[in-house]
Amino acid sequence: MKYTRLLTMVLLALAAWSYADAADSGVDIMRRCASKFSDAKSINVDFAIAHSNGSDKGTLTMSKKLFRIETPALSIWFDGKTQWTYMADNDEVNVTEPTGEELMESNPFEVISLFSTHFNCRELQSSPSNNIVELTPKNQDMTILSSKISISKSTGWPTAMTIVFDGGNTTSVSISKVTTGNSLPASQFRYDSRTHPNAEIIDLR
Repeated sequence: MKYTRLLTMVLLALAAWSYADAADSGVDIMRRCASKFSDAKSINVDFAIAHSNGSDKGTLTMSKKLFRIETPALSIWFDGKTQWTYMADNDEVNVTEPTGEELMESNPFEVISLFSTHFNCRELQSSPSNNIVELTPKNQDMTILSSKISISKSTGWPTAMTIVFDGGNTTSVSISKVTTGNSLPASQFRYDSRTHPNAEIIDLR
């Protein structure tokens, strides 16, 4: 009887340790990935994105908290405070000062940078080449319901992301290339009216 009770306690302890280790490994994977973004002077990402309005290929340039996104349909600049969003269809630029959550909606890679603040995470069944981590919001009022991120085991960079928003909209991103570079001037992350001289500016701040 004592042996059975001792064996049960050992098994329960091992189960609890295994669960904690799995939870910690998801956090550790995300922490290492986020560190690669924060440690690099600048990052350039080639990606393809699919969402409810269609699909596009584009590039993302980041320098710490500053970023620029270029796709055929829209371009986004964020200089750490102000965001400019140019929409090609109506030749219009919206100017805003986004919150952290709004930044994650315009730049999916911000989910990685801000994961520890906004999300709980757990490691899912990994593939031979990628670790897969699921993020769920700590605040149930967030517009992001969940995110699944694949991270290369060999490079530590993300290879794919799927983000589910409230209302059922889903954005899927596949990353084909990530390169790092030198520091970039803040001017590269601000809208230059000379690029779209006839665009209507709508200031929503």
